[in-house]
Amino acid sequence: MLYPKNKQVLTQELFKNPTSEYRGAPFWAWNSKLNKEDLIEQIDNFKIMGIGGFHIHSRTGLAIDYLSNEFMDLVKVCNEKAKKEEMLC
Repeated sequence: MLYPKNKQVLTQELFKNPTSEYRGAPFWAWNSKLNKEDLIEQIDNFKIMGIGGFHIHSRTGLAIDYLSNEFMDLVKVCNEKAKKEEMLC
């Protein structure tokens, strides 16, 4: 089941403080040079802003090769961070 809490009764508390599957998960544009520290900081900022997750979206100007080992390593780092923060990815 993609969203295990979707069968949960919508309580007033859940409405006031929704879990990640009930929050926005915008496209996250990746372009220019990427590094692990900046990406982790951006995920931290997403969490602070109340965003429930993200969809990595590669854009023109990406300074590393799309789907290269370096690119995939950064995807893995972001996926692990999102899981740790209980965010969707």
